Amino acid sequence: MNILIYGATETGYMVASQLCQKHNITVIDDSERLPDKFNNLDISFVAGSGADVLVLEAANVASAELFIACSLVDESNIVACWTAKKIRDVETICFVHRMELYRNLGAGTQNRYQTRYDIDTIIWPEQLLTQDIFRIVSVPDAIDVEYFVRGKAKMFEYRIKENSIIRGLRIMDCSFPDNVLIVGITRKHNLFIPNGSTTIETDDKVVFMGTGPALDLLAASFFRNVNQIRTAAVIGGGSVGYMLAQQLKEAEIRVKLIEHDRKR
Repeated sequence: MNILIYGATETGYMVASQLCQKHNITVIDDSERLPDKFNNLDISFVAGSGADVLVLEAANVASAELFIACSLVDESNIVACWTAKKIRDVETICFVHRMELYRNLGAGTQNRYQTRYDIDTIIWPEQLLTQDIFRIVSVPDAIDVEYFVRGKAKMFEYRIKENSIIRGLRIMDCSFPDNVLIVGITRKHNLFIPNGSTTIETDDKVVFMGTGPALDLLAASFFRNVNQIRTAAVIGGGSVGYMLAQQLKEAEIRVKLIEHDRKR
């Protein structure tokens, strides 16, 4: 796959380093040369603005299959994605750092204003960080938690303990909430797809998938932690602190928000 990355930032380096072994990567940046850490990557480089048509043409955007804008300037990232879309109907991913831009550009919230030049995926790193912190707090016994379709669907993985109320039961005998399915079980390092007659055993890693509310109910009903968190202190009233405090409150966890700026 031919991938263009606009922005020789920490994010740009992380993406390039992960993808360069299997894909053709070209990095575009406003500076004349790349930071030294990019030197060990098998990538191409074009100096200039990602919003400049001539620069994009020099980077061969016409053959690109993915365009990622992750410079430090939100507006530059947005315009770069729009410009790339005008030249070629390429898949675009845009990183932003401000809540209002994420909300206004997210296709899920602005369907009535969609155009052919819309950015395909908007990533707001602060939101991802908030989700990670919240899932650690709200589902402490889960091995892994993943979110899909903007949080409407979730996937939980639990290790079955000796005292689990579903240990020793067949799946068909477990009264799981509606909209919850067991999609996989890892037993003794072997992953398999179970059926209704499968018996859940100690140390099984059971993967549940379903809607957010249904899995929240599952966690509360079957995997309740005796040391469940009931209060939390959040230091900092920035975007992450504010969103995390909101989610904790919705989860019925009492929150104390500590912020030195009263106006904030």
